[in-house]
Amino acid sequence: YEGTAFEDVLQTTISFLEANPSEVIIMRIKETYSAAENTMGRTFAQQVRIAIDAFPSDRFWTVNQIPTLRQCRGKIVIVDDFAGGAMGIRWADVHLEDHWRTSAKNKWTYVKNHLDEAMQSSTSPTLFLTFSSFTSGIQAPRELARSMNPKLHDYVRGKKETRLGIIVSDYPGPELIRDIILTNSNFLRGQGTLGS
Repeated sequence: YEGTAFEDVLQTTISFLEANPSEVIIMRIKETYSAAENTMGRTFAQQVRIAIDAFPSDRFWTVNQIPTLRQCRGKIVIVDDFAGGAMGIRWADVHLEDHWRTSAKNKWTYVKNHLDEAMQSSTSPTLFLTFSSFTSGIQAPRELARSMNPKLHDYVRGKKETRLGIIVSDYPGPELIRDIILTNSNFLRGQGTLGS
């Protein structure tokens, strides 16, 4: 527990989206602790539903389908990672690369293979999510990003109109961000699905 109520997180997120209506927030919701005594006997899923229902429904994507960017602009796309939720994209359906405790060499192999698979699956309705961040020994995240991000940038640079999915990276520079966006040219036209 981070000392912040879920309702407050939702309010802050919706305020951000109101100020930035072209943005999208992908929010994975996961139960990571035992329910507190103040839930009045409700399940985690019931508590989540009550919190979401306190806000306008048009601020949320709660369908188990990958939306187009046009469909989800200005919304929180729920990624459901809890029992009994049945709201949003199911976490179990996300094609994930998240080997986070590994060597730099192995991590790059995992990342590259996952991105290759995403590109080869351009017609699949699956959400691909690649974490390029990892931990190895006592190195700080910034140091590890300095070894990973140039490889990632070399891989992404020059790729156009292809599917990479969503890439989560520590300390990406503006050029890496730009080139990832440029690969998703369907997004720029509003045609691709989230993570395509």
